[in-house]
Amino acid sequence: MRIFIYITLLFSTLVISQDPTLPTINLTELKASPIAHGFGRYASGGRGGTVYKVTNTNASGSGSFKQGYDVESGARTIIFEVGGNIDYETVMFAENGDVTIAGQSAPGDGVAVYSTTGGNELRTGNTIWRHLRFRGTAGARSQLRIYANAVDNVNNFIDHCSFSWADPTEMNIEISGKDTNESYNTTVQYSILGEVDRNILIFKDGHSVSLLRNMFALSNQRSPRYNYPDSIPTSLIGFESINNIMHGHVSPPISPSLGARFTALNNILTDSDGVTPTFNEMIRGESDGTGTAANTYAFLDGNVNEFDPGNIQTALTSYIETSALVATDYTSANGQLLNATDLETDILPYLGAFWFDSKRDTHDASMVSDFVGRTGTYVTDGTLPTLASGTYPTDTDDDGMSDAFEDLHGLDKNLATDRNDTKLNWVFDGLTNVTNTAGYTNLEMYLNYLAKDFDMMIAGIEVPDGSWTLTASTSINPKKFRIGTTITPYFYLGTTKYKL
Repeated sequence: MRIFIYITLLFSTLVISQDPTLPTINLTELKASPIAHGFGRYASGGRGGTVYKVTNTNASGSGSFKQGYDVESGARTIIFEVGGNIDYETVMFAENGDVTIAGQSAPGDGVAVYSTTGGNELRTGNTIWRHLRFRGTAGARSQLRIYANAVDNVNNFIDHCSFSWADPTEMNIEISGKDTNESYNTTVQYSILGEVDRNILIFKDGHSVSLLRNMFALSNQRSPRYNYPDSIPTSLIGFESINNIMHGHVSPPISPSLGARFTALNNILTDSDGVTPTFNEMIRGESDGTGTAANTYAFLDGNVNEFDPGNIQTALTSYIETSALVATDYTSANGQLLNATDLETDILPYLGAFWFDSKRDTHDASMVSDFVGRTGTYVTDGTLPTLASGTYPTDTDDDGMSDAFEDLHGLDKNLATDRNDTKLNWVFDGLTNVTNTAGYTNLEMYLNYLAKDFDMMIAGIEVPDGSWTLTASTSINPKKFRIGTTITPYFYLGTTKYKL
């Protein structure tokens, strides 16, 4: 078999046409991002709206993260012109959804947000969070509470984020509602959550949550915890947990109340030499009286308990089913499902904020190293890594896209409104054609490029699943050296993936 690599030299003053010899990604479905999966994959965030720029690391005021997220309204995309640690101080009660928080736009080492006195409560939905670090809360507040306070909180997509050190009485992420208001259609994917007492709580009126390809590390419990299942119709599920790494827990990581409907597939649980577990099973059905036991529906398959092989669940034997009650796009039929024992090789290098270009911060790097070595201790606080602020590229029209990017792709660096146009044909780095049949805006294509979505698609980390196709006859990953991360290269014949 002969595989050809074509290398094209690019100059910023040229507009590059698609090269028929290159692999071509055809985006056919409009989602939160081309690699979005699960219940929250259709969040649109700030698509088609304004651009708000974070120009400082102040707690509040003009140019602050809090101003753009908690005060501004309308569809908007938050772009970071600075990197570093941002203490937003007092609690945020965000009432204005339709927002994209584009952490991948930050220069330097990226951004982290935290609060020494409060936390973050998102009260309306349709949000996209990408490449953001959450590094601590206080005052009995969660790092990201997705809460249906006065209206339903729907469509939230969290991708390549990192969470640690939430207030010990609260969670990294909580998904819940009030009265008859529901929180649903949430995805957390490719993220790192750890060094916390409680990772994720799906509480009253919370449901339809996808936890996909994450690492939960060095924690006490709740990865996730799901209770009060009787608050939602029995035709719905609380959550799906698929292809997650769970390392160094004190208590069983997955703990649904009896009465829950849920899916847990191809997850792996590992032990740490620095954590003394109080359990042996991966999944524990909780007899806490918040649900009707007869309504329990548990689709369990392919899970691996490394430190106690075969001990997958307790209290759920009578309720185990052979198919999902409700399934999303992340299925074996779509080629997404990985074997639990392959997760360390196949997804670990790509987890958390800024996994690429050696920008994963020292804290995330430490948790990843602990998992690989089966080491680490359970703690609930730590020292903020230093993040270089960096230099933001020139953006003459303040549309969120750099001048160099606009020049290269035939856009107008003096026309801000072209951020919301939908250019069809793109070439990235002289290596990949992308046809934007789905209709992502130019700004979204820029942000998807910064987030390395197309790198992951060509590298075989993501596979063609119907929301995109790979139309070249063969493709390999010539970008692995540019990414700065050692990966396993793949090529395709049609839609079948092969390792080299």
